[in-house]
Amino acid sequence: MSPEMRNALTEALRHATLDESLLSELVRPAEALNVTFSNEDKLLGSRHHERPLYMICRIDGTKCNKVLIDPGSSISIMSLRTLRNISLDVEHLVRSPINIQGFNAKTQTSLGAITLPIEMGGFRMEVKFHVINSDTTYKALLGRPWLHEYGIVPSTLHQCIKFMYKGVEHKIDGDISPFQEGETHCADAKYYMDDCNRRQKHPPSVTWGEGPGRGSMCVPRSDGRVPLRDSAYQVIILLTVTQRVRGCLLFSVAGYRSP
Repeated sequence: MSPEMRNALTEALRHATLDESLLSELVRPAEALNVTFSNEDKLLGSRHHERPLYMICRIDGTKCNKVLIDPGSSISIMSLRTLRNISLDVEHLVRSPINIQGFNAKTQTSLGAITLPIEMGGFRMEVKFHVINSDTTYKALLGRPWLHEYGIVPSTLHQCIKFMYKGVEHKIDGDISPFQEGETHCADAKYYMDDCNRRQKHPPSVTWGEGPGRGSMCVPRSDGRVPLRDSAYQVIILLTVTQRVRGCLLFSVAGYRSP
């Protein structure tokens, strides 16, 4: 290397500047380690629930509810219906179809992909969506690529997402009521019904009548099932509270086994 080139390179390195936006991108995953959750963050308080995490946001300027946060998904997904609701269509997609496999191993080919801005809790971000022509419970799904890119930590238990921005922890609550009464057919809607239609945290204890091997109280298990024992027949029947109708509990047999 000539002395002139060496001097020029040394001078350039001395006055080099680091793009701060690039730096913020690099530190996001590390900052996520500082995110904490406490009981005060629980959107539903002490109430027991099994809800997934749905959010409300603006996608390309259009308000959109039923946006599902799913850390188990390796991509972010949008339905074709949602794409059209924000005044876009198939011709706006980049034709890069991929095969998307669901939990039941059923495969569907996407129509293409599109990167759109979203606004959530006063913050603006970008998401690459793969668009599918299918009826889904959600209008859009935000998967791991989006979560990891922005260092976002979701909690279905607390019904919120958290992330660090400029050294400050930020929290955005989930949608407490994403489904309407006319959408009870949706798979996730059952988790948002009134308390009288949902399985309670502590199902009622069940006792047998008097007799040999009977009269002992059955303590509900942690999974909500009530084991009923009858030592005379040496069978344990697992019953699950499915719904409450007019004050009467309905049970379904979940399985049985010999003790």
